[in-house]
Amino acid sequence: MPKDSIYLHDRWEDQVALEREMLEAGRVRMQSKINKARTKRDMSRLRPYRSLLKEFVEPVSKNLEEWLEKAAKRRGVKPVALSRLQEIPTDVSAMLAVKAVLRMLGIEKRLVMGIAAEIGAAIEHEARCKAWQEADPDSWDTLSAHYSKRKSDSTHQRRSRIAIFNKHVKDTIQYEPWTDEERRRVGLQMIDCVVQGTGRFKVIADRSAMTSASVRKGAKQKWPMVLHPDEGLMDWLSSAMDDELVFWPVYMPTIIPPKPWEGPKDGGYWTPFVRSPFLIRFRASHETQRQRAIDEYMAIDMPDVYEALNYVQETVDFH
Repeated sequence: MPKDSIYLHDRWEDQVALEREMLEAGRVRMQSKINKARTKRDMSRLRPYRSLLKEFVEPVSKNLEEWLEKAAKRRGVKPVALSRLQEIPTDVSAMLAVKAVLRMLGIEKRLVMGIAAEIGAAIEHEARCKAWQEADPDSWDTLSAHYSKRKSDSTHQRRSRIAIFNKHVKDTIQYEPWTDEERRRVGLQMIDCVVQGTGRFKVIADRSAMTSASVRKGAKQKWPMVLHPDEGLMDWLSSAMDDELVFWPVYMPTIIPPKPWEGPKDGGYWTPFVRSPFLIRFRASHETQRQRAIDEYMAIDMPDVYEALNYVQETVDFH
């Protein structure tokens, strides 16, 4: 049946209803995923947040490299965080810092000292693992193979490694734990790298913590500091999360012949309820690269590819 008269197909209404159902099923599935992320207090597991994670790690890592170089050349007493941050690759520290910043972004207010503690603990964990791997590679490799065989997730591996390290490894390799001050300083320095490297956050005083009693007394307040994202970032995240609810339907086989492909973004499904999947799958590190790749594929003339694809999808008997 010609494309321009497909609506005359005797099962057109069924196809429309199916595509509505696909959209609603996708919305329910994605909302469940969002709710689970909020419950677990870790928004970084969602696609828009993962996109930001990939985008921010490189500039934060570069900012950290510059800071390490300057701090190492500084005369006199060196920053407390310097030696500790020199132990870990800058991209690893950057990834851990950005993930900690994004983890609860949009859920609640993020106090700087709380984020710093989280980042410091995460980076020290990497330092422990590095020391273990270098001092006792056999036990490290054996445990890693065990995790791989059992397909343990990262959370289980982290908790298990901490328990095993504290009970069996720490004394053997004579590891000296970081002090609270070192963890705090490392975390604060990484927050500064996130602020400077991304340009999308700032540290501000939380004046909402002011009470009426303190105003009456006129006492000088030392306000708690919070890490605050810029308005444009939150607007983008809000829009991206809305898109997640409608752009990821649960794809099902069509009831009528699929829409012929004439380009990499237009084919398969008929109604505006379902956004057809992009014909060509590829990986890109962040949204800018992804859009550039899409633009390149859109510009390529591939009539033979589309003719072959349409021939294959039209061979199915839909009667």
